[in-house]
Amino acid sequence: MGDLWLQDSGIYHPVNVKTGIVGAEGQPNLVSLKKVFSAIMARQIDSYYLLIVKMDISAKGIAPSVCLIDMLDWLDYVTFDSGPGQMMLRAVKFFAEFDPTKVKTLDIKSKAQRLMELYEDGERRLKENRERDLQHYRHEFRDFLAGKNFRVTPETQRSLILQ
Repeated sequence: MGDLWLQDSGIYHPVNVKTGIVGAEGQPNLVSLKKVFSAIMARQIDSYYLLIVKMDISAKGIAPSVCLIDMLDWLDYVTFDSGPGQMMLRAVKFFAEFDPTKVKTLDIKSKAQRLMELYEDGERRLKENRERDLQHYRHEFRDFLAGKNFRVTPETQRSLILQ
């Protein structure tokens, strides 16, 4: 769950280390939502830290920037995809708006509530996407069955870009 664990007053806190280049796009995977949620429910953790190291590479050299945050206090910058079950950092938005002086430290029940909301939303979107995919393939299958012949030709393979 954590790349490393930090101890404070006899309690260990998971830390996920993320590295990257300043200006890079994307949504890096953070951790399984179910894993974090289950650990909170079992009263094993009350935080999930991200140690983020970003490198600004230029002609002048390499300038690192480092921040350590409790991801559970920054869930407005996290998205969840219920297919793979991973939470991901909305990195572009996070770094554009990140201000460590404006952290809203949440109590554990608020953190758990927000995780539950992310989970429910992810499950809702997954069901919608799966239903849309099922309808699409049913339509494709009906068209296939309605066809008079089945032949693979150079024209039908053109989209494969084999040459």
